[in-house]
Amino acid sequence: MAYDGRAVANTILGFAERDGVPVTPMQLVKLVYIAHGWHLALSGSKPLVRQPIEAWKYGPVVADVYHAFKRFGRNQITEPYQDVCGEGNRFFFQTPTIPECPQKALVHQVWNKYKHKTGPELMALTHRLDTPWQEVWNNRGGSSRPGTQIPDDLICKHFSSKRRSAQSGG
Repeated sequence: MAYDGRAVANTILGFAERDGVPVTPMQLVKLVYIAHGWHLALSGSKPLVRQPIEAWKYGPVVADVYHAFKRFGRNQITEPYQDVCGEGNRFFFQTPTIPECPQKALVHQVWNKYKHKTGPELMALTHRLDTPWQEVWNNRGGSSRPGTQIPDDLICKHFSSKRRSAQSGG
């Protein structure tokens, strides 16, 4: 099952709050992308995030996640994204997260591996020459059309190769 990227983001923020680790919007959008990539590689190319991953100047982004948290700028995110739900005159706020399931366990593993990396450090990881962002941004016209989608098959191929490299000790 694919989740709204903001639910994935809120799940990461829950881990951050529990661990007492501050997270900025740049870190969060990168962590959502990385979790999505690892999920694609480990699940046989099933997406974690239902929205497209886009190539922006500063790397891969789920636009809804960026827009939900951009008000924090370069500062620590202090509250999760909330949906407004209801009908008629009855409205309430709901904080979407991933339920207890294998996907949440994977997001937790990603959090534990990358939680101490800064936004610029995570950006450097996503900007390497062998990354899906670099391929779309530099070779598929993304730099002239920011917001160009990064195909899941390209992301899956990249993270699968990282998985094989890690398994072989590389």
